Amino acid sequence: MPAAPIRLYDFLPETSVPCSKILAGMSGSAKELPDALLYSEEGSGYFEAITQTAGYYLARTEIAIMESDVRAMAGCIGKDALLVEYGSGASRKTRLLLDALPSLAGYVPIDISKEFLVTAANQVAADYPQLEVLAVCADYEQHFALPNPARPFRRRVGYLPGSTIGNRPRAEACRFLGKIRQDMGPAGGLLIGVDLKKDPRIFLGAYNEKEPVINSFTLGALANLNQNFGGDFDLEQFRFRSRYNESLGRVEIILVSLAEQAVRVCGSTIGLGDGEEILLQVACKYSVAEFKTLAEEAGWTAAQVWTDPREYFSIHYLESV
Repeated sequence: MPAAPIRLYDFLPETSVPCSKILAGMSGSAKELPDALLYSEEGSGYFEAITQTAGYYLARTEIAIMESDVRAMAGCIGKDALLVEYGSGASRKTRLLLDALPSLAGYVPIDISKEFLVTAANQVAADYPQLEVLAVCADYEQHFALPNPARPFRRRVGYLPGSTIGNRPRAEACRFLGKIRQDMGPAGGLLIGVDLKKDPRIFLGAYNEKEPVINSFTLGALANLNQNFGGDFDLEQFRFRSRYNESLGRVEIILVSLAEQAVRVCGSTIGLGDGEEILLQVACKYSVAEFKTLAEEAGWTAAQVWTDPREYFSIHYLESV
């Protein structure tokens, strides 16, 4: 059966990080940069390579959970649902779910990158010709109208794999979960991957400072500033470091200035001290109970959870209250 063409809904999202956000983060005593700077085309390639390193257990473990329990997940989602994926996916995880849900009313992948979105959505449409694919080009942090499929559907169910929720501080994660609940509407659901708390040596191994590709990934944020924001960062004057902040329950990805220096970006000069840190990204970790509490604060009910035998990772199914 030939694939039906995808339907594209382009909300023309702003894909560049605003200079105001960069300068706000670099002007305070505790400096930070938007983690979106890490995910240039080159940076996204580096990150894909990171997921294949020996210490990066997250993707492998999530896939193993899905392979073991995807039928149960599909049972929670039910028949005739509209599946909405936050972050366009043509990955193995997405396909495991689509294979287990032959009666989906439609699939809505959302991504800010139009080129990547169209490529991924067309591939899904080719591989699942009976599935209506409604691709949405948008910043999924913002509010926009979700499209409806031609076929009637029982409810919307969101899908957010990869512990993406961990890349937001807790308060922001709660707001985003609430936003997804509004998107899904009455009787909505959410299938979401969440990395679990454990021996910090395990998840610090996923961000191993000795892995060259991780250094390339993190320093890529500064290269991005040089190429697109008038920056003059000397990459050799910085090094990557990861650490676990136990009080906040998160891994922190930082760049350390190796000298006292002044750098320019977005038309402004920023002074950095020897040893001064720039926070690039956080990766929050939760116990199962902590994440259930967070979900409930955002208006969800924790309906089901699956973990691997070592309890490294979890996949939760949430339902609207």
